[in-house]
Amino acid sequence: MAKMKKIKNIEDLTKAVDILKSIADDRIEKMTAPMYRKLVDLRAQVTDIEASLAEEDKVFQAQEAQIMEGIAEYMGTLPAEVKSVKTPNGVVKTRSSSSLIIGDPKELLKMLKTKKLKECIRQMQEEPDKTALRKLDPAVLTELGVTIETKSSVSVELKKTVDVKTITATGLKTVKEAS
Repeated sequence: MAKMKKIKNIEDLTKAVDILKSIADDRIEKMTAPMYRKLVDLRAQVTDIEASLAEEDKVFQAQEAQIMEGIAEYMGTLPAEVKSVKTPNGVVKTRSSSSLIIGDPKELLKMLKTKKLKECIRQMQEEPDKTALRKLDPAVLTELGVTIETKSSVSVELKKTVDVKTITATGLKTVKEAS
């Protein structure tokens, strides 16, 4: 063990602290440099993996969109009362809903009053009553400037595990849904 000198003034103390600090910094650099290089390499690998996954995700999303288009097309060929199709790997469901599109409610109110269709006007606050409007003939709705927008959706509920071989081997089984 090296003998320590007695430090007599503040300048010598400052020099000693600087020397110890320099020695400590060198040791820390020697210990951390390899870890830092490994960390940089790992970050580069993570970046490459993320880029690869992003590309695979784009391909997957395109394939998923094609499959959903095919399923929607198939569901469209079935009779109207068929609302779901059971497959060995889950259930495909189709739903449709419609909504009335009203351009200018104030203008519609005037037309409803002119045509004496007061049952289509809510009494609490004067506004068109969509429920009553739905009961009108489509020609009258067109005349009033009201359109019916129908939206259809297809959803797929998969079982927890999916066997692709089973899907292609057994095909689809249609099931009528109780209304």
